[in-house]
Amino acid sequence: MAVEEVTGGPARRRFTELPHALNGTDPRLAPLLTAWERYRLDQRRNPYFDRGEAALFLARRLGQPAGRIAAHVAAPDGEGRFGFWWVDDDAAAASALVEEGAAWLRARGCASMLGPLSFTV
Repeated sequence: MAVEEVTGGPARRRFTELPHALNGTDPRLAPLLTAWERYRLDQRRNPYFDRGEAALFLARRLGQPAGRIAAHVAAPDGEGRFGFWWVDDDAAAASALVEEGAAWLRARGCASMLGPLSFTV
């Protein structure tokens, strides 16, 4: 299991398209609006990032996508949160993603993590 932080355009695209990659053939999946997802994650366009900050993480098992998480803080000294949560039926991927998000939040002084919340309540 490998967890990588999303830093560039291609990785961000993989992050937004992950639900479709994992469950796109499931007829019960309500398709996400990827344009809206991209807007919400764009630090230049989303007003959330005027004060808040976030890190995006992707999990891979044997090179294949297994899940995603965003760790975020709404304001300096704010409460740690996580969102954009999507994991296939994989406990190891879920655990690795939560730990990576929690470590990122701890590095910013957060003692706890609330979620899933995708930037706002």
